[in-house]
Amino acid sequence: NADGTVTDSDGFVRFPGEPTRPDQEHYYVIEDICGQFTKPFMEQLSGKTFKSVEPATSSTTYACTYYTATEAADGRDAFILLVLDYLNAERQKAGQQVLGRTVSTNASIPMDNFVATQENGTINSIFFVLGPDKFLSLDRSSTSVLSDADLLALAVKLGTKIGDFK
Repeated sequence: NADGTVTDSDGFVRFPGEPTRPDQEHYYVIEDICGQFTKPFMEQLSGKTFKSVEPATSSTTYACTYYTATEAADGRDAFILLVLDYLNAERQKAGQQVLGRTVSTNASIPMDNFVATQENGTINSIFFVLGPDKFLSLDRSSTSVLSDADLLALAVKLGTKIGDFK
């Protein structure tokens, strides 16, 4: 594309390194989560159909919500959520532990990661560490959207796609 972006056959959009950085070889995860992790891309990876995809409404949050056709037990729309944070990953791990969650690395996800698991054994969130102060987290409204096994399968596919991103 004229702006330097490349759209892969699976719908994922690659944005080249920012011009202010000397490193032009790497692609970056950018603030436009819905624009980079497109609806067709996330549908293909998750095996779900999304009735709508919406960016976060807060100006300080970089996130995309993928609403499924499934309703949660409370009647609300069920969703998968991807969030980009510029926070310290080690502090985030410690914060998860303070909340009573177990934090572990999942070897099947081919990049630096950690998985926060609730006391009942259910996965709370999966974190893809892009740098010491930048990570992407994968979440869901409930296990009715994606089981733990499906959430992990999605995380492996996402990690494979963005493993060398910054």
